[in-house]
Amino acid sequence: MADKFQGSPWLASAAYNAGEAPVGRWLDARGSLDPDFFIETIPYKETREYVGRVLAFSVIYDWRLNGKAVSLASRMPRIGQAYAAPTDATPRKGVVCPTEPAPATAVAAGATGAAH
Repeated sequence: MADKFQGSPWLASAAYNAGEAPVGRWLDARGSLDPDFFIETIPYKETREYVGRVLAFSVIYDWRLNGKAVSLASRMPRIGQAYAAPTDATPRKGVVCPTEPAPATAVAAGATGAAH
């Protein structure tokens, strides 16, 4: 599917889930929309949610593997724009996960402050 949609991960994911023909119809009807709006207007709820999950987890897995991640926006080329998957040389941004435990020094300081 990626070959049929110029490497676009979000269009390929939609076509993988819903089929190439429906995606072609959606492109004919709404091909001028920005990728985020296009995704949100996919008429098949399952496909709309699937594409969102694939994109979100692509960032999460990138972060887990590299400690940094290529942004979601850079994974969503406009329709008709060729896309190349990130490589090891692709610049990535640092990500802070709010569910990670605080460093031990911050926890200790917070515990001391709370006791007073």
